[in-house]
Formats: sequence, C-alpha cells, structure tokens
Amino acid sequence: MRGPRAHGEIDEKPVRAQVEPEALATQGTRVLLSAFEFSQEIVAELDLAQLIQSVTDRALALTSAKGAALCLLEDDGIHLRLAATSGESRPSGDSLPYQSMVPAGRVIGGGETVVVDAACALCGFQRAHVPGLCAAAPLRTGEITLGALCVVRGDRRAFNTDETLALTLLANSAAIAISNARLSEAGRAQAKRAAALAERELLAAELHDELAQTLSFLGLKIERSLQQLDEGRAADVVSELAAMQTAVASAFAQVRAALTGLREPEPHTTNLRQRLADGLKDFRRDCDIPAELVIGDESALAMTALAQAQAVAIVREALANARRHAGARQVRVVVGRQDGQARIAVEDDGRGFETGSVAGDHHLGLAIMRARAERLGGRLSIESSPGAGTRVTACLPLIPLDDKEGEAA
Repeated sequence: MRGPRAHGEIDEKPVRAQVEPEALATQGTRVLLSAFEFSQEIVAELDLAQLIQSVTDRALALTSAKGAALCLLEDDGIHLRLAATSGESRPSGDSLPYQSMVPAGRVIGGGETVVVDAACALCGFQRAHVPGLCAAAPLRTGEITLGALCVVRGDRRAFNTDETLALTLLANSAAIAISNARLSEAGRAQAKRAAALAERELLAAELHDELAQTLSFLGLKIERSLQQLDEGRAADVVSELAAMQTAVASAFAQVRAALTGLREPEPHTTNLRQRLADGLKDFRRDCDIPAELVIGDESALAMTALAQAQAVAIVREALANARRHAGARQVRVVVGRQDGQARIAVEDDGRGFETGSVAGDHHLGLAIMRARAERLGGRLSIESSPGAGTRVTACLPLIPLDDKEGEAA
C-alpha cells in the first residue's frame, strides 16, 4: 500500500474527463490555434497593465482553469511579484524570492513548464486554490526570463500535452509583448523627460532673451541717472526714471508670459528688415555705439515667421553680448545668402575672446543662440580671438521656392 504523496508530487492516476481520442485531438487543435492567434494579437499591445491582464485572462480560458496568475521578476532578478490574476479567487501576494517557491524555482531558474500540486505554503495564489493542480510556464524571451504564467485546476483534472504546450506558447509570446511594452513605456518616459527639458530650455531662452536685455537696459539707465545727479541735472533724472518704470513693467510682463506661456515669440506683422533695423536703433540708443544694417541680398529675408523670430532673437543676443562684453566701437549686422540659406552675421570690432574658454552668462547666451538656430535646422558659428573682434553667424533656412509660389498664387 502506497504512503502519502510527497510535497509537489502528482498522483499517478489523476482524474481525467472521459473524452474520445478524436474529440481530444480536435480540442487540442483548438487550444493551440487559440493560443497562436492570441499570441499574434498581444505583440502589438503596448499598455503593460492591460497586456498582463489580457494574458492572464486568456490563460484561464485557454486551459479551462479555476484561476490564473502572472508573476514578474523584480529588478533584482530574485523576487517574484504577483502582477495579475484571473478567476474565482484573486489573492494579493507579497514579493518573494522565487527559489523558495514551488514551482517557481524550476520555472524561473530552469526555464521549464511544469505541473505540480497547488500546495506551496509560500505562494498566495496557489494556496488559495488547494487542493488542485498547477501548470506553470516561464515568461522567457531569448535567454531572459521575466516571470511565470500559472493556471490552477481545483478538481485535479490533469493538464494534457496540448494544454501545457499552448500555455508555453502563450507565455513565450507574452514575454515578447511585455518586453515591447516596457520599451514603449521607457520611450514615453524619456519623451516626457525630453519635453520637460525642452520647456526648461525654452523658459531659460525666453527669460535670458527678454529679461536679461531689460535688466541690462536698467543698469545703463541707473548709471546714467547717477551721473546726472552728480552733475545736478535733476530734470534729466526724472526722465530716466520714467523710462526705467516702463522697463520694469515690461520685465514683469515678460516673466509672466514666459512662466505661463512657455511658447515661442509670436510672429510680428512688420517685415524682417524693419525688425532688424528697429533692434539696431534700440542698440544705438541704449549704448551710443554706431551700428549698421547691411542687406546684401534681399532674398535672404524670405524666412518663415518662426525663423524670423529666431533670427531677431539671435541678433538681439549677439548685440547684447557686444555691448556687455566686447567693448566694441562699431557693430554691423550683415544679411546675405550662403549655400541656399539666409546668412545673418553680427560683427563687432571689440576685444574678442578665446572661443574655447567661454563661461558664465556669456556662455549661456551663446548656447541659447546655437539652440535657436539648430531648432530650425540651421547652424550658428562664432569667430573670435583676443583683440580681433567677434563675428556671430547664423545660417537659417529660407522659405522653399514652392511655398513662396503657393503664397503668391
């Protein structure tokens, strides 16, 4: 007489449903076909939570089981976490080392599909379905095991070869789909981080372009006012204070727009020539440095509204650098064409610098100018050396000829 069964051992004579061989073969074909069809469906599913629940539900239906569970390995590659369940009982389970659980040790460690008694004391899912039989297949893609897919029958009805094969096929397909979904999630997370970084860069550009110019203007006005006070010109100081009050209000509006809008500058109605001329006029007024606009090729002004806005911002920043850092006596803005693009150069005869050793806010300004050009598909170059002045050149795309013809029509 045989003694009690060992833990995990399957009865030699499990109870089987009385099914004719032809019917059994037909049923097995249907099971395998269903597993194959579902494996094709889930590969395109990129929502991880929905994916693992769909796999668990299909495993339950595929094997006519009482319960199904999908467990995933944690990042440490040791602990197994219950990720989804389906069926009559939906237990919650702790994250446990897979080596301590039957049949996880063989499934995860050895990559086997196994059938054992549902009597593991540490596995909450199996414990919820005792007595019964548990079939478990590894979620495996290549040499990497992601977890396990388990189904339990509480009536001890055996799993035939077709059912375990179908479970293995489903688990393999699920592993590929889970890997794809994780890659997609990682991509979305990276895209969010990139978007947040782009917003911060845009905010920095807006504040630097707008606010830095205003603060620089205020600094000049304060210096001039102090000089006028020393000279006893109180009436002139009042005029300077009025200009500073207007600039402070403008600075407040600029900061508010940057923080709430995080947008590119809105297109202006005036043309690019006029906008560049106005910028040079303001430059001459603020620092008393002669500044000249040279248009070498009128066709170089044919840029999109966004490209014009970026061009004006680049020129404005280059002029600000000339005023703050260069000690220039004269400045020129030269507009022409080069290699099918607009070429806008800001040249000064100032003290120059070593382009490889730029630091502080000067470096930030140059980085923002370069980012503005590259965002349009253009490029920015800087030529300078100590005592030889500086040339900042932006090459920006023009409106394609076809687009200009369409606008004319």
